Amino acid sequence: MRASRGFWGATAVVATAALLLTACGGGGSTENKGSGAVDANASVSVYGTEPENSLIPANTNELGGSKALKPVFSALIGYKSDTAEPYNLMAESITTTDSKVFDIKIKKGWKFHDGTEVKAKNFVDAWNYSANGKNGMQNASFFEQIQGYDEISAKEPAVKEMSGLKV
Repeated sequence: MRASRGFWGATAVVATAALLLTACGGGGSTENKGSGAVDANASVSVYGTEPENSLIPANTNELGGSKALKPVFSALIGYKSDTAEPYNLMAESITTTDSKVFDIKIKKGWKFHDGTEVKAKNFVDAWNYSANGKNGMQNASFFEQIQGYDEISAKEPAVKEMSGLKV
């Protein structure tokens, strides 16, 4: 006996619906879901990878952390995906006459997640914190081109700020 086209069509629809519905199932425990409770043993996964360290840009140099940080923080400049050409993102302008001293102006209107306006002082403070040897940031050496890095990068620095940064 041969089945009609209508039978096979209906069977295909039912099978597809069943597959889709089972794919949407939550699975796992429902305990604490939606309650706002924090699981101290939980992990964060972004793009299929987990950060190795806390999500502090100056202390993240592995792929998992970098992928998690990208959508969280904006940079002074961005890069076009098709040409890798840089363009100003948070920076209104970046100028120099000697490739040693740079004048960076921040665009107005950028805000932190809490609504506080982003200012040049925030960058200077973050870079000084990141370069400070007592903070032990893995990427502290990224700031070694800035005047005063040698003094602040010691385990017990004699200074609190790099002399090459000014607001």
